[in-house]
Amino acid sequence: MFDDLPGEIDSLLHSAGISDLGWRGKIMVTGGDRLRWLNGMVSNTVQSLPEGQGNYSFLLSVQGRIQGDSYVYRRPGDLLLDTGCDQVAALLRHLDHFVIMDDVELADVSHHWTCLLYTSRCV
Repeated sequence: MFDDLPGEIDSLLHSAGISDLGWRGKIMVTGGDRLRWLNGMVSNTVQSLPEGQGNYSFLLSVQGRIQGDSYVYRRPGDLLLDTGCDQVAALLRHLDHFVIMDDVELADVSHHWTCLLYTSRCV
């Protein structure tokens, strides 16, 4: 419950804060071709992304038009796309259209995850 907005902002600016990011949508990409396949669908590199790292990318159409955006995290055995929950259904349809002969599986795992954002000010 947010009842003291000025106090919460002061806390974020001068000490620490936690924010629930559970409202974000999550798409898991698995399969042996996932790196090469997704690398060709986004604006940032995925293949050379180190395991345990992530980057911000636009998901593109064949013509290079932006279809959505997400943070792409490379994890052991999968890629996790963190996007707005309002984009999940459209992005799944768009991405699934291009899974033809590739070893790639897509899953909406939005309700299986939650995230907390912790911020602190180092003095």
